[in-house]
Amino acid sequence: MLDGFLVGVLLQRRPVPLARWWPAVFDGDGPTPVGAGAEPHDAVYPWVAGFAHAMASFEDLGDTDDPAFDEPLALLYQHLDPADLEDADLLLDVIRALPPPQDLAEAVEQLVRATLLIADETRPIAPPRSR
Repeated sequence: MLDGFLVGVLLQRRPVPLARWWPAVFDGDGPTPVGAGAEPHDAVYPWVAGFAHAMASFEDLGDTDDPAFDEPLALLYQHLDPADLEDADLLLDVIRALPPPQDLAEAVEQLVRATLLIADETRPIAPPRSR
């Protein structure tokens, strides 16, 4: 969960001050162990929950209506309970259109892909400087 939370903090459009995100690192009961036979959703849920917590805590990225975030957020939030995605009808439609990951490797690949898609929007590569 901490990894997902920290990625969510790092992907904000503006840097989140240490004093805002550091207390959340020590909040809660700690990670829940996942057994070797866990379903892909169960195995990646803590990471996604941490990421979602960062999105809810730091509204810079969490409140965007930019369609560029629809696919990556759907790839991540498909692992959450749909009841927890209030006021996200469009996102729920995108989630329903996604085929669920077949195994843990595919679920993790989707997390990485979604993270990179978000980073492309929040941290675009600057054009090279001319000398």
